[in-house]
Amino acid sequence: MNTSTSSADLLLDSVFRTSHHGIVVCRALRDPAGHIIDFQVIRCNERATEIVRVPRERMLTETMLTVDPEGINSGIFVTYCQVAETGLPMHIEHYYAEAGVWMTQSLARSGDDDVLASWIDITSQKRAEQEKVH
Repeated sequence: MNTSTSSADLLLDSVFRTSHHGIVVCRALRDPAGHIIDFQVIRCNERATEIVRVPRERMLTETMLTVDPEGINSGIFVTYCQVAETGLPMHIEHYYAEAGVWMTQSLARSGDDDVLASWIDITSQKRAEQEKVH
């Protein structure tokens, strides 16, 4: 057994279990021409499911655009595509309408076709900002 690999795996598992951030790893789904048509969550932590109020089973079996059909209009899908294609990390604020949750997300490519995303719920901050405006 490779000790460095198992140490890295243990570290990653620990981060997933203990983080206050929602964390997911999404794999790009491509059409025969190689264009990204959707993403599939291949790993997620409990905090991710709590923030977006999506059961773990649904998150791991349905695609991004099935779980978040507004992902095209909100720009989140395009942002994930840019990270997967360019390898450049990005940050985005995103409103997930189905749960009524604002999130700030940090995205980075992980491997050839995976995007690692971590997010926090900023709904209360957004509501406070909106109250100041009105």
